[in-house]
Amino acid sequence: IGEARHQFASAKDISLEWDLKGITPSLDSLGGFATLKVAGGHFSALDSLAGRSKVLKVLTLPFVVLQNIGRVPILNKVLPEFNTVTFTEITGDYGFERGVMTLRRCAMRSSVANVDATGTANLPGETLAVTVMSQVGRLAPIGIDVTGTFDEPKTRLKASTLINQPVSK
Repeated sequence: IGEARHQFASAKDISLEWDLKGITPSLDSLGGFATLKVAGGHFSALDSLAGRSKVLKVLTLPFVVLQNIGRVPILNKVLPEFNTVTFTEITGDYGFERGVMTLRRCAMRSSVANVDATGTANLPGETLAVTVMSQVGRLAPIGIDVTGTFDEPKTRLKASTLINQPVSK
């Protein structure tokens, strides 16, 4: 897709490949894979956009979670605002088995931060077991473990990332 526009987002040079089976309203039998690459664009109020369809909710899940954890009182002092983001690249490599999505690689390069996420999301149960690494500017990457639900993620700062990661050049 050359370009897509919506009141909450725009994207260019979108490539999406998938082979999914067992698609049901509950997503409990979902299996297969999906890959996504977007060459640039912006988004705001991504949670509103994702709420319009389960497919969008699944594909944008790591970034919606990032917006939600950016609202957590302690973390919003460490992380930048993720409500309006201009990005240069988004990539995603997702595996699905019995309704569990594995984020094999999910990354965003943006004006706000560079973000990488790995882990799993139980789609029928809407529960998370994800690690988000966020690098803001020249600061060392910050690791955040995300558990809980899609709507109420629980976060735990990985102190080891602050100690063990070298500051980038």
